[in-house]
Amino acid sequence: MDEKKPSIDFSSILASCVHDMKNSLSMVINTLDDITDNDAHAHPEEIERLKYESKRVNNQLVQLLALYKIGNKQYFLNITETNVRDFVEETLIPHVDLLKKRNIALKIEIDNELIWYFDEALVKSVINNIVNNAYQYTKDQVCISAKLNNNNLKLCITDNGNGYPEEMLHKFEKTQKTSINVNTGSTGLGLFFCRQVADLHTNKKKSGSIELDNNGIDGGGRFTLSLP
Repeated sequence: MDEKKPSIDFSSILASCVHDMKNSLSMVINTLDDITDNDAHAHPEEIERLKYESKRVNNQLVQLLALYKIGNKQYFLNITETNVRDFVEETLIPHVDLLKKRNIALKIEIDNELIWYFDEALVKSVINNIVNNAYQYTKDQVCISAKLNNNNLKLCITDNGNGYPEEMLHKFEKTQKTSINVNTGSTGLGLFFCRQVADLHTNKKKSGSIELDNNGIDGGGRFTLSLP
């Protein structure tokens, strides 16, 4: 009798590859940082673009790993008491130089004493994802604000770009969900990840949510993450 060949778990292989790629990409980012520190005048625009794209891809790999763990029930929420302003300021540190070099003003409107409870690693990835998007589409302003509303933390990221496309807003409002579509120019991985992060945060049978609209700065885009 022929022995059965062992089945190949492609999801595990993918997760392993993503992990290795993330490590390699981190080395690329660190090398670019070293080059910039040692010779800030050597092709500044090209280097900053490489740094931006590298960090964007790195964040996507982080999201893929998290989604893999969530899908396989291997991710365990680490809810901690967090000073929201300190957390946001620390999360934004890698973005500051890129924003400055593009003359994009970054504003934080969060009370110094605001405390809330959430998984810092997941929310950090959400902020990185939306700020990366704002960096690409804003004119010259990005603002991050947070406040409590009806026992929810409302974290908003706004810009003064042209806003989200109407078709995207209509689809989001109609379905109230996000999905991945590989047949379009954008897979929607970022918003899909943000939705999963929101859904994971629950309190007294209430789940988190995300919202998109064009009520940002001067009609620009606004992303809102609500955490109960």
